[in-house]
Amino acid sequence: MSKASWYKALPQISLCLLAFTIPFPYMYGAIATIFLIVSWLVQFQFKTTFSNLKERKILWLWVGFFLLHAISYFYSENKDQSLFDLQSKLSILILPVIVGAGMSITSKQLEQIFLAFVIAMSLISLGCLSQAIYLWQSGAGTHVFFYHDLINGLEANAVYEAWYTIFSLGILLFHKWEYYWKGKFKYLKIAFTILQIVFFVLLSSRMLILLFFLVLIPFYGKKAVKSFSKVKVAVTAIALALLGTSLLVTDNPIKQRYQNLIQMDTGLAWRQDYHGVEEGQFSNLTLRLFLWRLGYENISENNLWLTGAGNGDAQHLQNERMADYGIPNMRNPEKWYSPFHNANLHNMYMQAFVMIGLPGLILMLLIAVLPFFYINKKDNLNAFLIFHIVALLFFMQEAALQTQAGIIYYSFFSSLYWNIVLKKVNN
Repeated sequence: MSKASWYKALPQISLCLLAFTIPFPYMYGAIATIFLIVSWLVQFQFKTTFSNLKERKILWLWVGFFLLHAISYFYSENKDQSLFDLQSKLSILILPVIVGAGMSITSKQLEQIFLAFVIAMSLISLGCLSQAIYLWQSGAGTHVFFYHDLINGLEANAVYEAWYTIFSLGILLFHKWEYYWKGKFKYLKIAFTILQIVFFVLLSSRMLILLFFLVLIPFYGKKAVKSFSKVKVAVTAIALALLGTSLLVTDNPIKQRYQNLIQMDTGLAWRQDYHGVEEGQFSNLTLRLFLWRLGYENISENNLWLTGAGNGDAQHLQNERMADYGIPNMRNPEKWYSPFHNANLHNMYMQAFVMIGLPGLILMLLIAVLPFFYINKKDNLNAFLIFHIVALLFFMQEAALQTQAGIIYYSFFSSLYWNIVLKKVNN
């Protein structure tokens, strides 16, 4: 390839590299994001970028969301925390501008980006399952096949890996591949799909597994009835039925997680005194309810409706309220802070509300909801439909834009979606 060809291919290489690095430890995604910025800068497409940005007004929501955080710096008392938060959220500003408005992406290039992400998820799945098998054969218990133990050593969160995997499966199952997976390679696609389904189920994310069976599988069933032979439909249905039945009738950690949820006493989330309460007494659900409750109380009692507490002070307010309720080691501990210290609210909508007030909540809701009004503007976007459905609900249980694992992933693929959709609308 000539020097000129490499120069022209640099933006696409950077997009594929970022898609590939997202499932790996976030440090690689950050490096790939820097490479993407450099590849955009050397193309000198500033005029085109800002012209597109002017026309694609939906991208202004992202810019506005970041600017509200930046403005909150001036009324946050903890300036260091505010600057740290702004630095971690730079991708919320950069990726919509560069990916959403600053690059021209063809259908073939989109497939290449999807292919890079799918291959990365397949490698992650294969690596984690191979490690679990090795540990199990070495004498470890079956727990190594489930949840956080399954991705031990990856420096990642099982719930976020499940979030990535369900989108990767959406790409494999719903994208109409025009340039790849042809001929014998279609069998590799089937192998990748089976591998990722196994990995996804073992990751044991309760909400995402429900979405898999209630959203992704019905969508795929509709497609299968229209496109596949009766034999293939029957085999697929039997396989999925066996998978679902095995999860229901066997004694396994995934089923146990749902049973614990049903049998759970949520009263712990509403106490007035937490002296003597230990971390282990909270479940995932009761901890979330407790944090959401504190967030609402802070908004109401401190009159944070319009401006929020500021991105530098939201954590401090949460810490102080937990300390007031008797959670130990929240203020000046002798040895270490409580595991709840500086915890985010595990709800992105509530997190935005506490940090930057009602305007921030409105922008967050618009960012999550508006994609559904454009999904039919262009053909072959079913994979993105899965992406946005899952994200809309995922934000209800995770403050995903408070972590690099969520910021880069969601900002990148959402910006990619708007590039494809708005290019069709505006042209």
